Amino acid sequence: MVIKQKLRTILYTKPYYGQRSSCIFSQLVRARQRSILEEWPPSSARDLLALADASEQDYPNSRHAYLDAAQQKYVHAVVYETARRIGFSDIKNKAETVTHPSWQQIYPKVCQEYSNGATFVLPQSRQIAHKHILMSNDSPMAATVDKFLKGFGRQSI
Repeated sequence: MVIKQKLRTILYTKPYYGQRSSCIFSQLVRARQRSILEEWPPSSARDLLALADASEQDYPNSRHAYLDAAQQKYVHAVVYETARRIGFSDIKNKAETVTHPSWQQIYPKVCQEYSNGATFVLPQSRQIAHKHILMSNDSPMAATVDKFLKGFGRQSI
């Protein structure tokens, strides 16, 4: 009932959006659907407008983003920032019943901040891949390794 009143109020804000009312209505329907997933319904028309604006962006689904973050896979900067705010080790090690409610509160806020122009950056991996190179017979260390292994009754190659 409250959401319907807010929808009616917002429908009259056509000049605010500068769009046709059908576009506004579709945004508000998406915002309404998104507000159902929230722990608390929007308390003002501004909150509902924020949900409408945030739903325009192509952010990962909250549930899928949470599961990816739990496995330390960050598909979007918003997912990484939300995981950082909750705590990387908490998401990885604590029970889902503890961390998922926090995720549901923080993720929409981070998405909204990103929509408003905040910049979040995914860190670049700087890990150097380890390449195991077998030792050849003509290597300077081959004689030392053979001497060491002969003490155990083996040879390096």
